[in-house]
Amino acid sequence: MGSALILVLAALTLSACHPAPGKLTVVTGKTVYGDLALEGVRIEVSRRETSGWRYHSDTMSGYHGSFRLHLPPGTYLFQARTMIRMGDDELALAGTLENLIVKEPGERMDRIVVEMNPDTGSGQ
Repeated sequence: MGSALILVLAALTLSACHPAPGKLTVVTGKTVYGDLALEGVRIEVSRRETSGWRYHSDTMSGYHGSFRLHLPPGTYLFQARTMIRMGDDELALAGTLENLIVKEPGERMDRIVVEMNPDTGSGQ
């Protein structure tokens, strides 16, 4: 009986942390710096909770700056960072997309753009 209860509790915990595929929205987009699509950008995704922003997941932009995420309904903050080479110098870039609202589970949100700018160190 005890091991069955543990299995049930474990299954409930996993389902709360990782919603079923039908409960997720596919979010696609790209990272850009001006007219340049950026590959290899690390994007950290946080979800708004009652106590503030809470880390949800992260991903890297791929070919032509594209990325793809599967997110449950909620409000999200995307924070992106990378380094690019400009001649002999390296330039730190950062981008923020705040309050992206994912409403309908099972739907798609396409063409989200995270615009990158020189990182001033202010967290933006």
